Amino acid sequence: KQAKRYPPLEGYLRHLLIVKLQATESSIAFVSKQLIRCPWGDSSKQCGALICRIMLKACRSGRYKSIQAVAAVAAKLRRHKPEVSVRLLDCALEELQQAMEFPSFKEQQRTLTLVRLLGELYGVSLASGQLVIQQLFKFINFGHDIPEALRDASEKLADKAQE
Repeated sequence: KQAKRYPPLEGYLRHLLIVKLQATESSIAFVSKQLIRCPWGDSSKQCGALICRIMLKACRSGRYKSIQAVAAVAAKLRRHKPEVSVRLLDCALEELQQAMEFPSFKEQQRTLTLVRLLGELYGVSLASGQLVIQQLFKFINFGHDIPEALRDASEKLADKAQE
């Protein structure tokens, strides 16, 4: 099988996020500094979308331990390039929604990876607690009807908890 050829920027980003990135503070700091130096001003390169796509690929590529490092890099980029953290969170939520709508046995590991990424993004304060609770609510209630009496009771409990 012949290796894929990527454009230079994409190849370097893949190297940084998939090969170099580890769950150590020095690795996270190095990778985040290198990502800030990317050509963000060049609209033809679309750095934000490319980095987000490769971050998700790094999470799914079989290195389960790299999920925490990807979330830490996104948190470090938040101050300089908030686009990356927003795109990453949005892509993860979209893929989770798609996984719920079209369940597949072979995609279960990918779904678990995305849920762990959502948890790690919550851990570094990129996702709100309310968003995580809403996503859990979707997991529980997706695909079946809830009796009206149970729905009313749970809404009353939720209202009391917010007060």
